[in-house]
Order: sequence, then structure tokens, then C-alpha cells
Amino acid sequence: MTRKYLIVTTNELLGGADIILYSLFNNMDDCFFIANIKLKQKNPILNKQQAIYFNFIALTKTTKSIFQFLISLLRFTFFVYRYLKNNEISHIIVNDFGALAYFFIIRIFTSHQIIFYSHAAFNDTKVNRYLLARFINFMADNIISPSFFLKKNHYTIGINSNKIIVIHNGVKEINEPNIAMKASTHHKYRIALIGNIVDLKGQDVFVDALNDILEQGYDIKGVLIGPISDVNYFNAIKYKHSKIFNNGSVEFLGWLSHADVLKYLSTNVDIVVCASKYLENLPTTLLEAMSMKKAVIGTSVGGIPEIIENGKNGILVTPGESVSLSNAIIEMISNPNFHYYGNNGYKIYSEKFNFQLFKSKILDFLYSLD
Repeated sequence: MTRKYLIVTTNELLGGADIILYSLFNNMDDCFFIANIKLKQKNPILNKQQAIYFNFIALTKTTKSIFQFLISLLRFTFFVYRYLKNNEISHIIVNDFGALAYFFIIRIFTSHQIIFYSHAAFNDTKVNRYLLARFINFMADNIISPSFFLKKNHYTIGINSNKIIVIHNGVKEINEPNIAMKASTHHKYRIALIGNIVDLKGQDVFVDALNDILEQGYDIKGVLIGPISDVNYFNAIKYKHSKIFNNGSVEFLGWLSHADVLKYLSTNVDIVVCASKYLENLPTTLLEAMSMKKAVIGTSVGGIPEIIENGKNGILVTPGESVSLSNAIIEMISNPNFHYYGNNGYKIYSEKFNFQLFKSKILDFLYSLD
């Protein structure tokens, strides 16, 4: 049987899950994409002729009544139904819950297999958990989970565990010269956190830790990269630590394209931190850092312990505690064998998280489906 896949994402910005999805399927001739129209200008990865764009945000946010929303949803359903039929699509792969919801009517009236490529944990009330589980069990024939943490989260709320397969994400290796060498000449170590600026990601804990380390006289520089999702949260961080922002000890670079993030990491960063406080899945930035032989530090939440082997390729810290993070950074930069972490991380990346291994497992799974 000839297989053709429709890949669907409703996200406005490129996050780690989207980047992995596009890297995986973008060069496959039998894959087609539906993406949010806002990505048309922002997404240099998704440039294939099979890509079409739909204004999902307008569908949900600009309709003034339930009636208008239902009309818009029916139009979208008709649009997708014709697309599925004209391109002889056999399987639909969706990478977030929003995308899954849009296919409710399609699910009722067609026989296409739907694969939910889940990247987010659910932490709702008991009633919402029950409804979420019922809905996902109805919508998804199969669920791909990038971590054992996420699989446990899903079956804990009632999602059928027999539908879930765990396949750890993988990333492409960045081939840059001397990527394991210290890149900075002015500061001894540069330490970066990449992610949306929001409380979940723990930028406040990160900057608190950096301030503590600087007050102890260590020669470091901190870097924040990512779009501001919570302006008040970020302003509070800057106000609290205005001194180290103003003197350049901590730098905010804002949103960068994925290519620019990788370039910056490969040449300007020694340690990559994930300070997430809860419900983190399998951070792409940590995997990419390991592929560059960077040392990594992460909180012991979600799927992060599946990436970091404490004391080997990095250090695990207590979520929400700046002292735990500052102690880990000091321990790491005080180690005369600092490159031990990066070299071990690269070995673990090569064995468990390299892109070719990941792609092979995904394709083997897809080809095993009816």
C-alpha cells in the first residue's frame, strides 16, 4: 500500500517540537504539510512545494460567535477533506493538541489513521483530565511520545497506554570547528538559557543564580535567548537584577531563528541550562548542546533525567532553587576537566539522540502501520 502523510501543526512560532517535526519529514516526497500561515514568513525550514498554510489563529480568535466559529471550522474541514482526497493521503500526523482538535469532524467521516505526535504533558483538573483522555483516545490511533515521562503522564490521566510508543527525539549534529573549545575571550565561561520567556522556563531562577555566582567573583556571562511570552515576568527579572543587565554580565538576545540559535551556541556558549520548573518534556536545546559537546545543566523534572546522567554529561538540579543551580554551575566551571561533561554528552548524544537513529525508529514505526 502506498503511504502518504499529512503533517499538521497550528503553532505560530517555531518551537523545539516543530523544528524536529520539520527536520524529520521535510525532505520526504510522500509527506505534505499544513502549517499556520504566520510560519510562511518565519519558517525557512518549511519551504517545500507540498506545504500549504491556513490561518488557524484567525479561526479561533477572530470569530465573534460560536456560530461563526462552527462555520469557519466546517470550511476548514471541507478544505482539508478535499486535500486529503486529491493527494491520496493515508495517514495524518499532528504535533499538538490544538491540531488534533481541528480534525474532529474529519475523524468522524473518514477512515484516515491519525497519529498524535505528543510533546506536552497534561496537568488539568480531574474533570478536564477525563475529557482529555476520552477525546485523545477517540481521535488518535497511535501516539508517539518522545519520553517515558510523557508516556507516564498520558496513561496516568487515562489515555490508552497500548496506543503509546516512546521514541526519543533526535537532532542533527552541528559540524563546527573547535565547538568544544571555550569560545569567549573576555569572559571565561558563557552560560545560556534558551526558551520562551515565561515562568515555566525558570528564567528568574537562572538570573538569580547568575547574580549569586557573579557576587562570589566568578568571571562568567549569562545569555537569555527566546521570545517574551510574559512581559510582566521578564520586566520583574530585569528590575530585580538591573545591575547585571546594565553592565552586560547578563545579555538578552530576544527571539532568534533556529539557525542563528545554533550558530550562536556553537561559537559563543560553554554551558547550556534548562531551568524549567515543571512539566518539561525532552528539551531540544539540551540535545543540540550535547551534539556540540557543550556541558549541560537541567532540573530534575519531566524527561530531563532521560537526557542528563548526573555527574557524567551534566548536572541535575532542584527545580525552582537558584542556590542549587548556582552550586552546580560553580562545581562545573571549577572542574579542571571541564570538557569531560561535553565529551561524555556527545557520546550519549551519538548513542541515543542522533538524528539518523531517531529517523530510522520513526520510519520503522510508521511503515509498520496498516
